[in-house]
Amino acid sequence: MRPCEEARNACKSIRIKQGEAMEKSIKTLEEEITRLNREFAILQAVSQTVNQSIDLDEILNKSLDKMMEMTDVRSAGVYLLDEKSNDLIYVAHRGFSKNFLKVMKRVKSGEGITGKVALSGESVFIEDYPNTPGALPLAIEEGLKSLAVIPLKSRDKIYGTLNIARREVSKITPFEKNLFNSIGQIISGAMERTALYTENVKRLEELMGCQIVMVSVGPRRDETISLRNPFIA
Repeated sequence: MRPCEEARNACKSIRIKQGEAMEKSIKTLEEEITRLNREFAILQAVSQTVNQSIDLDEILNKSLDKMMEMTDVRSAGVYLLDEKSNDLIYVAHRGFSKNFLKVMKRVKSGEGITGKVALSGESVFIEDYPNTPGALPLAIEEGLKSLAVIPLKSRDKIYGTLNIARREVSKITPFEKNLFNSIGQIISGAMERTALYTENVKRLEELMGCQIVMVSVGPRRDETISLRNPFIA
């Protein structure tokens, strides 16, 4: 083969590889755009759902419904921290058996995966739960294979955890980790807003109570003064 022909073949081969690389890059870019659009749609839907109410029970239940509607999640729940007992209480849930819910109704803060997440404030993702040290026999019997536990928190307070489970061993992708964390942040924001609203309502009620007491006590003080001072008409 002549040198010129070899050069032409080499150039042709390079152009083919460049074309393949470009097609692959375009396909990867399209997939990334599709993924981002899907993530945005899910987060927007969850955000709109939780912002429609200031009732905590409604926020938690509707957020679970919306998340399960728009993703492949089939089992999920929310634990809330009871500050008096320091227990985590399962207050909203989907896709678990009655026996599982009965036994797992309360979890001590710091105990188990859920308790540790509530204590640390850091998310935990487990792709093969049955082979994880400390895995609960009851959860294995329930058929839970993969688990994501997301803290529900504000800057200085832990509200509880968002627990997401799957019944098959599966890789939890970076996309899913980011999505679950973002959903947790949205729910946390709604919980913080609800807590602030409840606190403001309580303060307003206390203030109104004080005003009522002052109004009811005021005339009596005046009457007492008038009886003691004969110069007041």
